[in-house]
Amino acid sequence: MSAKTLKVASGILIIFFGFLYSPSWAVTQIGGSITTNTTLGPNGAQPDNVYWVTSHLIVESGVILTIEPGVALKFDGGTSLQLRNNSTLIAIGNPTQRIAFTSLRDDEFGGDTNGDGNGSMPQPGDWGKVWGSYGILTGIQIGALGVNVRMSDCVVRYSNTGMCVMVSDDPQHPHNDVQLEMTNCEFSYNRGFPVEVPVYSIPAVMNPTNSYHDNLWEAIGLCWGTLTNDLTIPKGKTYVLATLCYVEVLNATLTIEPGVVFKGMDRSVIIMRNYLSPGSAPFSKLIAIGTESEPIVFTSFLDDTYGGDTNGDGSATTPPAMPDITGFEWSGIVADHEAIEIDLEHCIIRYSEGSGVHAQSNINPTISLSNSTVEFCKQFPVVVPMNSVEEAVSESNT
Repeated sequence: MSAKTLKVASGILIIFFGFLYSPSWAVTQIGGSITTNTTLGPNGAQPDNVYWVTSHLIVESGVILTIEPGVALKFDGGTSLQLRNNSTLIAIGNPTQRIAFTSLRDDEFGGDTNGDGNGSMPQPGDWGKVWGSYGILTGIQIGALGVNVRMSDCVVRYSNTGMCVMVSDDPQHPHNDVQLEMTNCEFSYNRGFPVEVPVYSIPAVMNPTNSYHDNLWEAIGLCWGTLTNDLTIPKGKTYVLATLCYVEVLNATLTIEPGVVFKGMDRSVIIMRNYLSPGSAPFSKLIAIGTESEPIVFTSFLDDTYGGDTNGDGSATTPPAMPDITGFEWSGIVADHEAIEIDLEHCIIRYSEGSGVHAQSNINPTISLSNSTVEFCKQFPVVVPMNSVEEAVSESNT
C-alpha cells in the first residue's frame, strides 16, 4: 500500500490513501473542492498518471484545473467533475497520450485500478451525478456562467450524459454563458447524451475531429441557451431539445442546413425573440430551407420515423397520435416578439403539444411556410398573423 496525499486547497486535503495494484500504474485517490489553481499529471504537485475520484471533484469559482496528457481520471459510482461558475478546465492531450474521464472499472485506461482483475466490467452510467429536480445525470458538469473549457484528445465514457452545461439559477443572469473548445475528443458508451450544450456551443461539439459512438442517446443534446450571434447548424447528428429547453434566438439569424433532424423532449421549444422597437426590420431570423430529398425535421424525441431510434428503446415508446401536454412532447416553433422572420421550406413539423408554428398574439412577425408538412400537433398546425396567412396556408403545404 502506498499513502498518497495532495493538497489542492489551503487547509483541504482531498487525496487519501491509494493502493497500488499494478507496478506499472501509480494511483492517487482524489475528491472534494479545489480552491487554488491545480495541475493533475506528472508535473503536478503530486506526480501521477491515474487519479481515482472517490467523491465529487469540484473546481470552485475562479480556479483553473489543468490536466496533463496521458492522465486518467477514473470515477467511483455517483461521482462527477463539477465546474463552478467562472472556473476553467484545461485538458489538452495528444494523439498518443489521450486524457480519459471514465469508470473506475475501465481497465483500458490506467490499468486495473480497482484491483479485481476481470471481476468487473465498465458499464454505461457507471459514474455521474443527479442534477436538479428533473434527474439529469451527468459526468462533467459545467456551470452556467463564465466557465471556460478547453479539451483536446480526450475520452469521456461510461458516464450518464458525458458532459452537460447547467441552467443558470441567477435571476440577474438567466442565460448560460460558457466558452467551449473541443477537438479530437471521443464520447462513447454513455447512458444518456454524449454531450448536452447550449445552441451556441454546436460549432465546438460538431467539430469534425470529435467523435460520438455507442451512446444510448446517440444525438447532440441541447439545453437552455440564447443565441446572440449568427449560427448555421450542420447536418451529421440528430439534435435533441432536452426537457424544458428553450433554444432562444435573440437578435441573430439561425440557419439550419438541409437534412437536419431536431427532436424535442417535454415542453422544449425553439423561440424567436428580440428587444427592438415595434416596426423594426426583421432582426431575429430562423432560416430552415430544406430540399425535397433532404427535408428539415422538427419532431418528438419518441419519433423513430426520422433520425432513427434516438432514445434507444427500440419500439417500446412511440409518440401519441394526439400529444398530451403532460407527456413527452415538445412545444413547437414560437415567434415571441416583433421584427422576427421565420422562413420554412421543405420542412416536416410533427407531434407538438401546441401548434407547429405559433406567433404570439398582438405581434406581427413575418412567417413563410412552403412545401412543408405539419402533422399530429395537438392544437392548430400554424398560428400566424394576417400578413403571413397567404404564405403559411400555401397549397404547397400539407
